[in-house]
Amino acid sequence: MSTEFSRVRVKRCTIEGLVPTIPLSDDLNDFDENDIFLGELYLNTFNGRLFFRDDNGITEIETSGLGVKGSSSGNTPFNIASVPVPDDSALLLEAEVMAIQSDGSKAANIYLRQLYKNDGGVLTAVGSLVQNVSGDFTTLTATMTLSGTNALIQCTGEAATSVRWTTKYKISYSVA
Repeated sequence: MSTEFSRVRVKRCTIEGLVPTIPLSDDLNDFDENDIFLGELYLNTFNGRLFFRDDNGITEIETSGLGVKGSSSGNTPFNIASVPVPDDSALLLEAEVMAIQSDGSKAANIYLRQLYKNDGGVLTAVGSLVQNVSGDFTTLTATMTLSGTNALIQCTGEAATSVRWTTKYKISYSVA
């Protein structure tokens, strides 16, 4: 009996923001380096993002326990997350954004959902942003917006208030 260990290596990259793509054919000998076939995993080690492909396309697997964190002071918007949308693809971005005033006196939860499409490098939102807000802040907001070919999750605190933010988001891709 062999005492050697077996290893499973996942297809991976080290380039910030790079996401997997679907090959143009099912020929296992005809693919680009970032293509993944049905059942394969793909890990971006720079961002710590893990993806898998099933019959519905490419899905990102959440790898960050509490998600992305940030803080704000006052009502200046800031981007808590930036999600690249590959050319010729659709992306459904769902986010849960939580906010707590630094002294603990107020809290809020904001659910966001938006469909995007990238048609040859032109990113657009499809339909309306779904936004559900609960909590006791009066002017605090979170929204989704665009910058180039990235979908952004943007947070805005209240004037003269320090807020701690946490977001978890889920990404579903469909690549043409």
